[in-house]
Amino acid sequence: MNAKKGFFLTVLAMVMLAFMLVSISWWAASVSEQEARSGERFRAEAVKSVLTQISDEEASRFANISSFFALAKIARATTNESEPYYALSRASSGDPAYELANPLTGNVNATIYDLINFGTSNGAGAGGAYLSYNITYSGPERNYTFSSWAQTLSAAVEAVGYRLSMSPMRDFDARQVSPWTVRVRFTVDMNLTDASGSIRMSRTAHADSNLTIDGLLDPMIYRGDVLMNRPTPIPVAERQIFHIPAYKFRDDVKPKVLADGIEGKGWFYGPITDYYPEKFNATMNSSKIKAYILKTTYDGLEAESTDTGISVQSLAESYGGVLLTNKPNETITYEGSFGGCEVLRVSQGKCFDCRVYFMAANTSDPDYPACRLDPSFPSDLPVNPATAVDIPYIVIEGTPGLFPPPPKVNGEYHILFQSKTWDPEQKRDGDKKIYDIEALRDMAVCGFYVQSLDAPSYFQRLVFDSQHLISPPYGIETFVVGQWAGGALMPTPLEDYDKLSRVDRLFYSGMTGQKVRGMMGCKSREMCSGAEALYNATGHFAIDGISRDAYGMNELMCDNIDFANCIAPP
Repeated sequence: MNAKKGFFLTVLAMVMLAFMLVSISWWAASVSEQEARSGERFRAEAVKSVLTQISDEEASRFANISSFFALAKIARATTNESEPYYALSRASSGDPAYELANPLTGNVNATIYDLINFGTSNGAGAGGAYLSYNITYSGPERNYTFSSWAQTLSAAVEAVGYRLSMSPMRDFDARQVSPWTVRVRFTVDMNLTDASGSIRMSRTAHADSNLTIDGLLDPMIYRGDVLMNRPTPIPVAERQIFHIPAYKFRDDVKPKVLADGIEGKGWFYGPITDYYPEKFNATMNSSKIKAYILKTTYDGLEAESTDTGISVQSLAESYGGVLLTNKPNETITYEGSFGGCEVLRVSQGKCFDCRVYFMAANTSDPDYPACRLDPSFPSDLPVNPATAVDIPYIVIEGTPGLFPPPPKVNGEYHILFQSKTWDPEQKRDGDKKIYDIEALRDMAVCGFYVQSLDAPSYFQRLVFDSQHLISPPYGIETFVVGQWAGGALMPTPLEDYDKLSRVDRLFYSGMTGQKVRGMMGCKSREMCSGAEALYNATGHFAIDGISRDAYGMNELMCDNIDFANCIAPP
C-alpha cells in the first residue's frame, strides 16, 4: 500500500515538473517575442525621433543662416578697390512677379543658389559679364553650404546606427518680399534606414525663411566711392544697411513747423539756451556760445544789460542767433489822411531793428496797394541804429510757441529758424518759421535708409550700374555726407562734389542740387557761404529738385543758386 502511494506521488511530481517546464518554455518564447517586438518598436521610434529633428524648422534655420552668409559674400565680392566695376551682371529672372519687384536681378537668385549648393559661383549664372572671377568659399566658409549641412546631419544619424540620404535642393527661390526682407525657400527629400536595411522611412522637408538685410554691406556706395576717389589712395567708405521703424518712408523725416514768427531777419540752426553769457561761460565751453540760439524776452535782455553793464545789442550778438518770445511794443498814433486813406503811425519799442512804419486804417489790408501807391502816403522810416543787431533772429509771441518741443540731441533742443531776408527794413515781410529738422539730420548723420519709390532695391545694389535701377516696391536710399563724401578727404576740386545731391544714388550719378539750410555745412550763413565746410569738414548738404519735394525741404533751400553763397537777396 505504501509502495503504491509512493509511485503515485512520483508520477504526480513528474507531471507537475513537465507542466512547469512547458510553462517556462511558453513564457520564454513569449518574452523573446516581446523583446523582438520591443526592439523593432524601439528602432522605429528612434527613426521617428531622428526624422523629427530633421524638420521644416531645422531646414528653415539652415536656409536663414546660409542665405544671409551668401548675401554677405556677394556684397563683399562686388566691392573691389582695384576693380570698381566688379558687380553681378544684369539678367532677367524670367519670372514676371520677380521682375516687377526686382527687375534685372535674376543673377542674384542664381548666385545665392550656387553658393549655398556648391560654395562657388561665377556670380552671373550664365555669363558673368561684369564679375570676371568666381566667388568661392574658403575652408571654414564651406560650413554654410548645403553639402556641409547634409554631412553634419548624416554624421549625427550614423552615431545612433542609422543612415541618412538627402536629395539635392529643389524648387529653390530667393527673392525680396519687402525693402528690408529676403525670403528663401527650397525643398529636400530625406531617407532614413537602419544598418540592416529592414527599417526605412522618408520625408520631405520644406525650408521657408525670412531674413533681414540689416547689417549687410551696401556695395553700391562702396563702388561709387572707389570710382569717385580714384586714383587718390584714401580709405574707401563702407556703409552697412540699417533702418529704424520711425523712419520708414521719406515722409517720416520731413521737417516740421514748430511755430510761426511775427518778424525776423536771417536764419540759423543750433541748440537753444536760456543762459546769458556769464552763466553760459560758467557751465559750458565759452568758445561754443556762437553755436547757440538764445531764447529770451526783450525785458530779460534789458534786465541782464542793467546787471552786467553790457548793452542789449552786445549781449544778443554773443550768440549765433536769438529767439525773442515777445512781440515788440507798438505805439499807434493817427498820422493823417493821405490820398483818401486814413493813415496810422506805428512806432516800435523793445525790439531789434526797431522801426516806424505806416498803415492804412480804413481798410482790412493795412498795406492796401491803392494807398501805398499814392505818392502822398508816408514811407516807413529807417531802422533805429540804436536797436540794430548784426545777428539773425526771429520773434514769436509766447514762450512756447514750441509745443510739441523738438527732440533733444545730446540733451539739448535744436531748431532751425528762418526769415529769408537779411534786410532789417523787411523784417516784417514774408514767412518766418521755426522748424524741427532733427529727423532729417538724424537720417543724414546716422546713415539710416528709408523706402523710396525712385531708388534701387538691395538686390539691385548688387548688380552693375545699380544707381540707375529702380524698384518701386522695394527701393531704398540714404544720404551720403562726411569727410569721405565731399569733405576734407575727397580729392580736389572739392567744389565739383559739393554741388552734388546727397541722395546716394544721385550723388554717384552726378546729379547736382541746391544747398539746404540747417543741414551739414550750412548751420549759418557764414558756414554755408564759406569754404571751411568744404575743405575742413563734411562739405555742404545739397539736394536735387525731385528729392527736395519728396523730403519736404522746399522751404529750407538757399535762395541763391550760386554755390559760393547761401545769402538771400535783399
